[in-house]
Amino acid sequence: MKVRTALGCSSFEELRKDARVYIDKTAFIARLLRVYDASLPYGGAAPKISLITRPRRFGKTLLLSTLEAFFDISKDSASLFEGLEITRYRALCLNWMNQYPVIVISFRGMIKHTYSENLNEFYQNVVIPLLERNQDSLCDPRLFIVYREYFDSLIRMGGLPYPERAYEELRFFLKNLLHALYSYYGKKVIVLIDEYDVPLASAQKHAFYDSMLSFMRSLLSCLKDNQELNFAVLTGCLCLSKESMFTGLNNFNNFWPEVSTFCKVEMNGPRLIKTGDIVK
Repeated sequence: MKVRTALGCSSFEELRKDARVYIDKTAFIARLLRVYDASLPYGGAAPKISLITRPRRFGKTLLLSTLEAFFDISKDSASLFEGLEITRYRALCLNWMNQYPVIVISFRGMIKHTYSENLNEFYQNVVIPLLERNQDSLCDPRLFIVYREYFDSLIRMGGLPYPERAYEELRFFLKNLLHALYSYYGKKVIVLIDEYDVPLASAQKHAFYDSMLSFMRSLLSCLKDNQELNFAVLTGCLCLSKESMFTGLNNFNNFWPEVSTFCKVEMNGPRLIKTGDIVK
């Protein structure tokens, strides 16, 4: 029988529904929650920001897709995780699986040649999809009118004619969306950010680094001392210094040594695996 591999697939939900070969790394969810779950020994006292840096093609996007499927309150993912390692932790699954609002942001497309083009990329492929996905919470009458007017203004923008306008409109997007979800669900929000280092790497290459650095600092500043944030996980190839984009964030957890290890199958090369197998 032909083996259905997950080559090029970075969606956990798609991978599991299509019964493709999956190397089970869901135990990382338990390791992550040991840091943040206050009900566990020594849990809840760590910084709210976790950084995962790995080379390209090491499964960072798939990992964040797995976290989204596990935590997102708008999903019902029990069947996707059936038989996987994380289900051994029954209490964690009961308390965390599909229990919290989740914001997922990917900066992978911000590789344009100018500052304004990159902000337009952010608006078109990050902001608009998140506005569409969270319509109910953004239109909730319980949400203070100032926030509703802010999101309405983003919808009416329809494009970004110049960088100054884009910066003023978008730099508070994550902060305001986080507040809207917290207000709607009454639960702290989990933020997942993929390819966090791409915008600055591109800006450095095309000579608009200072402008992009200022934008990214403003956008991510809401991750510091925010009582509406549960925790945030950022992935990327580079470990940027806290003196650059992370100014204002006192500390963060760096998981890169822990999640960079390989399982025996990955180290020893392929073997005959049946379609739908879970490799541990």
